[in-house]
Amino acid sequence: MELGKTHFSLAEDENTEIIIEDARRFVKTSDATYDLVVIDTFRGLSMPPHLTTREFFSELKGRMSPDGIVVANIISSLEGPKSDAFLR
Repeated sequence: MELGKTHFSLAEDENTEIIIEDARRFVKTSDATYDLVVIDTFRGLSMPPHLTTREFFSELKGRMSPDGIVVANIISSLEGPKSDAFLR
């Protein structure tokens, strides 16, 4: 979180909750509903495989408000030979 504060002006306030935990585990155990979720998780040059599955995004959808938005930083093509790391 310190890097976010230093380089991206990241601040926690009444409208922002910063959660540092395994995203899959958090989504499964949380009862909260979110308006905005930003996913920016990498292990080397790719996202951890358990965060690229249809099941994860389905579980995440269940935590979103009706007009909620999920933004994901994904280094992958949506189609073609370089898309194999996305939505397994």
